[in-house]
Amino acid sequence: MALIVAAALIGDLFGSSANASNSGLPSGAIEYTVGYGDTLWGIAGQVDLDAPRAEIVQRIGDLNQLAGSDINVGDTLFVPASPGN
Repeated sequence: MALIVAAALIGDLFGSSANASNSGLPSGAIEYTVGYGDTLWGIAGQVDLDAPRAEIVQRIGDLNQLAGSDINVGDTLFVPASPGN
């Protein structure tokens, strides 16, 4: 399910990239809705960046001002977008 949500968000990003800068998203990020069973490590593994997964987890934490790794189903997170998105 998480992959479907991520795919939909990425599709929205491609379809309305001109609006992304006006939506309150941090630069270079997309929105991701946490699904059942998601973890920061798993979400980071879905991001297509040329960086170690631990660095992507840290970036997700920084983008969302997370104090730890606790996330809940339905949370909306900012996730780094792949270059070129």
